[in-house]
Formats: sequence, structure tokens, C-alpha cells
Amino acid sequence: MAQPRVTILGGGLAGLTLGRCLLQKGIPSVIYDSRPKGAPTRSVFLEPGTYRPLLKVLNIEATEFKRTFGIDIHGRDRTDALQASSATTESWLHVSRTDLERALRKSDGLELEERSEHRLIRATPSQEPSQAAPALDLEFANHHKLRSTLVIDALGTHSALREALLPGIYTLVVEPYAVYNHKKHVEQADYQSKFLTLLNGSTTWTHQPGNPSEPRVHVKLEDHLPSSGSGKPVRMSYTYSRPARVSDNDDPLYKPNRSKSEADNISPEYYKEIDELASVEPIKSNAAIRQLLGQDESAKEEPKGAIKNWLMRTLIVSKQDLLKLLRQYSVAMIGDSVHTTPILGGSGANMAVNDAIELADVIAKHWKSGNITTGVSEFYETKWDEWNNAVQESKWELAALHQPVQPQQTTGAKI
Repeated sequence: MAQPRVTILGGGLAGLTLGRCLLQKGIPSVIYDSRPKGAPTRSVFLEPGTYRPLLKVLNIEATEFKRTFGIDIHGRDRTDALQASSATTESWLHVSRTDLERALRKSDGLELEERSEHRLIRATPSQEPSQAAPALDLEFANHHKLRSTLVIDALGTHSALREALLPGIYTLVVEPYAVYNHKKHVEQADYQSKFLTLLNGSTTWTHQPGNPSEPRVHVKLEDHLPSSGSGKPVRMSYTYSRPARVSDNDDPLYKPNRSKSEADNISPEYYKEIDELASVEPIKSNAAIRQLLGQDESAKEEPKGAIKNWLMRTLIVSKQDLLKLLRQYSVAMIGDSVHTTPILGGSGANMAVNDAIELADVIAKHWKSGNITTGVSEFYETKWDEWNNAVQESKWELAALHQPVQPQQTTGAKI
């Protein structure tokens, strides 16, 4: 018996990719996302094993994919470097996540059915006696309610569905690192005169610690350059990170127990540490990076939310619990909802996209028979060890990023 439609919770890369793949296979779905539609997002690095399958999903050639979504330090008006790239390149690609999500929502004249500003607040098993198959009753903060016989959890790290159905079982582990991300807007004139030299042909710049007490500073372009003459600033960011000083038991920058709403409550000690970087080479002699770091009072006057404390979280849902949710509630989980990796050192976006593409194939294979539970169970058997290994490896990668190296300045780092 065919399912009426698939309910996808979460409109990030995982949810949108899944919705697009199902639409291409003629399977109806509705995506529910807590964010406003089209809200700007951070740029992301895609590995070849992720963006090559996306070519088929978006029905686009490799060079066109790179030209459309790839971030270039000279802007989209200069496409020769991207056009010259081989369609079979094995390098990672820095892309505009905002543009990629927009294309997943609507391409080839087909638009996904999406409900924005739908934040899930409640999920309970249906008590309807006539309900032949397992079903969930879902309720959102805007009072919208629905019943679904197939729910895909693509809500990510803070999945409300995971917490509702597995209450108190899973706690996100916060790795011992103090990490702060600072969104910056750079005037085009400053970008052209200072930052092109800093980036030196890449879309990132990284200061690696020269000793264990130094922080790591990672600068990144966050989107395509605005058209010249538009007057719009260039979206950039930097991430300041270092191991937590857990031996002191009093590190003001490491706040593993803070609430989600406290992410932009920034300690004065953060600005003090930023100011101390002014004496560290190559930052000391580089006007562009000093400007970006805002080593003056103006940085402290930026809008609330420009600086956020990032917690480096990890989590893996057991195979046993995944199968329980599938069989009891017809819930499948993908992306960070099931395997959370740190923002630094993890491959969350790449894993989420690949999960979505593979799960769409599983659903399509079993759609007409209605035996989706069997197919998803096999999907879990195939994927779980890979997910678990990726979570463990992300911790090692996070540690490796903060190992002192020489020289202190590198460019082109992905993370």
C-alpha cells in the first residue's frame, strides 16, 4: 500500500536534498522548517563524493555547478577559473550554501512543498483506533497540527523529534574547545585593496598556533561577492578557537552547559584574548587581518548575534534506537539528528547530503509495496558503522586542527 506523502522535518541540506530527490522520483513530500524561507546560511565545503551526486539531483553539469555555487575570491563575474576546472576534479569545493539550498527548493520548474517558520514542539504516537499503520501526531509552535505515517527527522543537532521520542536518553557531548564565530561585513573597497592579498588565491586564510597556548584563527568568505558598484558589503567571517583550559576549571570562554539562547552572550575575556593577538605574527604585521579581528572598541559595539559561541558537539544514536523509532513510529533519521559532528573537524553537511540521496533511493524502491520499514532497516545496517566512525574521527580531526605547526600561517584550509 502506497504512503500518502512523506513528512520531512528540517529544511537544511539534508531535508531539501531528500525532498528534491523524492520529487524527481514522483513521491510527494512536505518539508517543515523552523527558519524563515531563504534565511542566509554559512558557506560550506563539499567533497567530490558529495557534489558529484548533486549534479544529477540538480540536473546540472560540473562546470555549471561550480560557476553557480562555487565561491571565487574575484566574484561570479570572473568565471574563467571555474570554467577551467576539470569536471572530474578531486578537490573540495567551497560553495554558497544559501544558493545551493535555493536551487534545491526550486529547479527545472519544479518547486518543493515547504512550510517555513514551523518549529516542532510536540510529537506523540497517534491514538486513533482506526490507524492501521504506526503514525505520529505532530504539533508546531504556530499551532499547526498534522498526522503522518512516515516522518523523516532531518532537524539536525538539536532535534526536537529525537528528544520527544527518546526523552533523556541522548545528551550532546561538548568537546573541550572554546570556539567563537564572528560574522563580518567588509566594504568592497577594503576587500579589493586588502583582503585579496590576504586570501592569496584562496577563499580562506588560517593562522595555525605556533605553540599550545596560541589560538587558531580561520578566516572565510561566506558567500559570493556582491556585484561591483552595488554598494553591498562582502560577507566574511572568522573563527577563533583554542583548547579549553579545563585544568583551571575556570575558563570564561568554555561554556559547555550554556543554553542555546546564551550563544551570543560574549564574555569580556573574549575581547581581551582577541586584543592579545595584535602582538602575534603574522597578525601583527597584517592590516587586513587586524581590521577583520576588529582589535578596537568598534568590535564590541556590533549588533547582538554577530559573534556566537560555538559548542563542538558530538552524538551518535544507537542502531537499536533507530530501529525502535522506525518500527514503532515510522520515523527515519538522517544527518546531524543521528550523527552529530563538530562544526570544526566534522563533515556534517557532506554526510547529510549523502544520507538524503541514499535514503531517497530506499524509499523509492519500496514506495509502491509500502514495505519501507524493511528498506530503511537495511539502510541503517549499511550506514551505521560509517556514521559511528565519522563521529569518532571528527574528534581526532578537531584535535589535529589545534596542534601547533610551522609555519604559523597557512591558506586554503577547508574548515
